[in-house]
Amino acid sequence: MTDWWVHRYWAADPVLLIAWIVWVVVSIVLHELGHGYAAEREGDPTPRRSGHLTLNPAVHIPPFAWVLFAFVGITWGLMPVRPENFRRGRVSEAIVAVAGPLVNIGLALALILLTALWMRFGTGSPQTLAGVYTFLIVGASLNITLALFNMLPLPPLDGSRILGALVPPLEKWLLEPRVQTGAFAVLIIMAMLGLFSGIISLGLNLAQRASMLVAGWLL
Repeated sequence: MTDWWVHRYWAADPVLLIAWIVWVVVSIVLHELGHGYAAEREGDPTPRRSGHLTLNPAVHIPPFAWVLFAFVGITWGLMPVRPENFRRGRVSEAIVAVAGPLVNIGLALALILLTALWMRFGTGSPQTLAGVYTFLIVGASLNITLALFNMLPLPPLDGSRILGALVPPLEKWLLEPRVQTGAFAVLIIMAMLGLFSGIISLGLNLAQRASMLVAGWLL
């Protein structure tokens, strides 16, 4: 049990555990809503008709994904769309696919700005200063990580959908059930083996450097 991520995060800092849980759920929900609203703007009413234009995490994160979250600390969400409803074909597909990562980038930038403002103007005890900083920087780094990760060209990640929309000959191959199932299994195995730590470290490093840079500008 000492290797369980919940135990590790709690032992390191209870704020870290709370921040991670909150931001994973919030970031995935907003990511999926980015896809949903983009799909609706491109002519597909499926997200609204299926009840997915909601902030309810239980709608966006399927049951097995919650189980995976409990075990490895990361999960995923779903947004139903029907590409045949898109007004602009492949252009719409690319727009809908990139909308999710763009939401994460926007949220990361907002949190980086808040982190910088807190570093510059925050007041309180050292514990309060450190706790708020941890909460904000975890959110920023996680969203950078999600944006980078989702742009990988592996199905069912958004990067594969963007690649398929931009390179039509690859689309059919990427949509094959065997390819998607195999890639999904590889991603789960990688998550369980902790092989995404490099991307997470990169996201944290970028968020910390950007926050310090903005805080310097505010001086």
